[in-house]
Amino acid sequence: MKKSLLGIVMCFFALSAFAQTHSTVDITDTVYNVLQISAEKGYCSTLYSTKPYSESYIIAKLDEIIETIENKLEENDDRLLEIELDIVQSQREKFKHEVGLNKRKLEYRHETEIAEGVPVTFNFNNSIDGLFTTGLYKGLYESSKGYEVVNNLNFTGDITNMFSYKIQAYAGLTSMPLQDLGTYAIGSWWYGKENGEPDAAYGSDGYGKTRKIKIFRNNNMLPYTYKKFWDGNVFLLSNFSASGTEGWADGIGLGFGMNGEMRASFFDNKVELSLGRNSRDWGSMDTGSSLVLNGNAHPFLAGELAVRPLKWLSLSSVTGILEFPNQDYINEATGDNFTDQDSYYFQNAYSMAIVDVDFQNFHFDFGSAVVWPKRFELGYMFPLIDRVVYQDNIGDNDNLCLFGDIMFRKEGVGKVWLSGYLDEMPKPNPKKMFKKTRYMFAMQGGGKVVIPWLPFASLSLRYTKVEPYCYTHHSINYTPWYGHYISESYTNNGESLGYYLAPNSDEFHIRLEANPISTLQGSLQYQLIRHGADFGKRAVPGSNLYSELPPRGRDDLNKYFLKDGCYEWSHIISLGGSYDLRRFNVPLKLNLVCGYVYDYFTDTTSDIGTKGSYSRVVDPNSEYKTSSGVVITVGFTAFGN
Repeated sequence: MKKSLLGIVMCFFALSAFAQTHSTVDITDTVYNVLQISAEKGYCSTLYSTKPYSESYIIAKLDEIIETIENKLEENDDRLLEIELDIVQSQREKFKHEVGLNKRKLEYRHETEIAEGVPVTFNFNNSIDGLFTTGLYKGLYESSKGYEVVNNLNFTGDITNMFSYKIQAYAGLTSMPLQDLGTYAIGSWWYGKENGEPDAAYGSDGYGKTRKIKIFRNNNMLPYTYKKFWDGNVFLLSNFSASGTEGWADGIGLGFGMNGEMRASFFDNKVELSLGRNSRDWGSMDTGSSLVLNGNAHPFLAGELAVRPLKWLSLSSVTGILEFPNQDYINEATGDNFTDQDSYYFQNAYSMAIVDVDFQNFHFDFGSAVVWPKRFELGYMFPLIDRVVYQDNIGDNDNLCLFGDIMFRKEGVGKVWLSGYLDEMPKPNPKKMFKKTRYMFAMQGGGKVVIPWLPFASLSLRYTKVEPYCYTHHSINYTPWYGHYISESYTNNGESLGYYLAPNSDEFHIRLEANPISTLQGSLQYQLIRHGADFGKRAVPGSNLYSELPPRGRDDLNKYFLKDGCYEWSHIISLGGSYDLRRFNVPLKLNLVCGYVYDYFTDTTSDIGTKGSYSRVVDPNSEYKTSSGVVITVGFTAFGN
């Protein structure tokens, strides 16, 4: 009996010896754009709404797309289909691994068996990423230039056909100077008395000393596009020692970090388990559109579970530990002396679950997420109990949110969607949603159409609004297991987990993108971003991720977007493209982005926080000057896929 059972197991493993890896592919890979537009054109079945995807899933989808296009070509000899087939085949080629040494990719692969019919693989590759960028401004914002060159070591492999692992280690030199714009008062209730009782000696509202943070701007890159590659500190070369670490590379610095994951897949990807540190993009209706867990957020270590019992139904959950921000460069020289204590106040975990219902022409998902101080709360980790319901059982301590998306699509035409993220709401009241500050939420509406006469081309439009104080949370000092103040903002490593806009902002976003040939990708994009100023004397409360809603009188506060203080208006036009020489056995991919930014401010004559008519700031001596500039970024990837 034992021999029979062992034989069955060995045969099961042998069915897919040296199978494709289940390790995930980074969400910045160009294959995701090809998959997305292919699904919208009807070349493959619908895609999961939780990314990154495993390599085995991507390969299966690419093979499905290739088969569909080949069948269409048999029916109709179409030049456009031939180009699209070539594009997909070039993407598929990236995931073919040769045994032994591949000098073009700087890759080495070894395959063996630890027992008869039990395959084991080991894969190593090295790649180098670099960018050189400059912003040439006149007006308020200063001209600046920056660069980074990063070496990436990647170790991946499989043990049997169900389990895969990945280790990524990276290090590089960088310099990304920032412009200091001033300070922003986030509140005065963090560091008051431990019992939280009002005391006039601790500030104007009696809750503690007013805390200010410094506001910086990266003028080297287009607004909202830079994502730092390093974790924690950088080592400045001007003082290369343990005392030479800084929170940002204003000078030449050495940055480094590691990602990794262990991932198991069962029943043809219908059940997946993983533990890893990587970037995630969940609940996204289009690239970069997620309001709840956006691909622009910094990676964090978490365990994941995905169960897909039916073709149209899936449940996914994630629980992990968030990383505290390195704020030396934010709080230094503000006089608050809190820089050594930030790790003490940022000690959070994160849990999220999402249910997807997906049919050919209709998609709906909903779920909840929570930022909670590290403690052993099994209820938040358990995917079958809602986090909002569970908090009612343990007390009102943590930062909860509800979210949902609804999308309608038509094969070969495009899609439209609505997304919502509810941060905090005292009680449902549609009349107060857009009037009272206490109603903190984000919303988005968008559409995307397929351009039928260009290869893998699309035109997308979306509008996103992030209300004041959304993604923020007041610090608390009464949570279980902690006797001091804990910050529970919806952030990781100082960056939003949700949409990339700061609170009290909106955005009109239009993007045209296409793949003229397999080696060339291009895009043209326009953004209008309006954001409450978070520096200077006319800064609008609730316009920064570190903002904290006042503990008293919060229900009486009103919001008047654009009409309650100073607001920044940013018009951004960018043209980008990439050219891949690896198709010609040259291990190099080149990227270029050119952008123009026109930036000005409007202000009211009324007091901050009260409603008034606004007009453009034209005073050349104002701290809110008009600026314009050109940003040019050149990048490359050498070796790798």
